[in-house]
Amino acid sequence: MAQLPTNVFYIQISSALSNLRRYSLAVSKEPILIFDGDCAFCSSSIRLITKVIRKHPEIKPFQWTDIESLGITQKECLSAVQFYKNETNRYSGAQAFSQFLKLSNQPWKLLGYFLDLPIVSWVSKVIYSLVAKNRYRLPGGTPACKMKKDE
Repeated sequence: MAQLPTNVFYIQISSALSNLRRYSLAVSKEPILIFDGDCAFCSSSIRLITKVIRKHPEIKPFQWTDIESLGITQKECLSAVQFYKNETNRYSGAQAFSQFLKLSNQPWKLLGYFLDLPIVSWVSKVIYSLVAKNRYRLPGGTPACKMKKDE
């Protein structure tokens, strides 16, 4: 029985892995909520959101998303949740959630509009900032959720 040279096997495996990576990172230009998949608190929050809100835009961890093609940086994803609506509309933090909710089913859509009201949006930004900075202390959080000082 003839044996294949090892480099041929390696090329076939690396080609298959390359195709798999391309598939898993492929991003449609549809609205998408992007979060830190390494943060246990963030992942737990997303699981709760998907259980409670039936119809919603796509949700993916930034680690599985081609964020560069969306004009989003890793630093932005580590500091706050991101919502890509289209090429000219990208949102971060509390504003990302309000935009995400606006594209969800009722009554969540109304909540999204409510969160955009002037005083409410200011309060939600402050609350989001406190939660983001202390996410490692919250239920489901781990030391891996702690934000670095420069973020």
